[in-house]
Amino acid sequence: MRATTLIIKRNQNVALDLLEPVALQRHGKMPLDFFETQVHYLGYGRNAWHSTWINKYFPNSLSFDERNLKSRAEALRKQGNVFKIQSIPALVLRFPVSDLLFCEINERSISEYNAVFQGIDNDVPELFYRYLPPSISNWILIFKLSQKYRPGTDHAPICLRSRTYGPKYVLGWEYSPISRRKNFAIFCERLLDRLTRTP
Repeated sequence: MRATTLIIKRNQNVALDLLEPVALQRHGKMPLDFFETQVHYLGYGRNAWHSTWINKYFPNSLSFDERNLKSRAEALRKQGNVFKIQSIPALVLRFPVSDLLFCEINERSISEYNAVFQGIDNDVPELFYRYLPPSISNWILIFKLSQKYRPGTDHAPICLRSRTYGPKYVLGWEYSPISRRKNFAIFCERLLDRLTRTP
């Protein structure tokens, strides 16, 4: 398994279908290739933005194209709603059957990741999925891509926050920088090391 350095345009039309970890047993073999990239997440609620906001996955809340999520926000828009579009890092594993994307929708501590690897490191590599959390935890989410993934989008940690100018106008969006997700990066490194390690 190797990483590619090929740079191709963003995967704007690739659909993301949520999977539970147990579904990975149908892929059987080890991944053939891997790519690091980013995906965008749309979150919304009815309270002001604050530091304890929790991300929750809902259908069509992730996309490779932030413009899709802006349109989604307009469709979900109600008085009092606030929205954010956040870029989050992702790992794509290419299997013979399909490409799978792994991303961290909410950040977790390194000790929680270590607990996951207690199982992964003590089992055969191809069964790593047994130790990943279910989607209901809103932590590590797994998606099947609707078509072969084209790598090349580097992660840029940015968050867009909605701003309303009244019901007759489209939402405005304000950019703000966010910190990189170091613990997920460590998770990816450790997972790839486990999957590529020579017995």
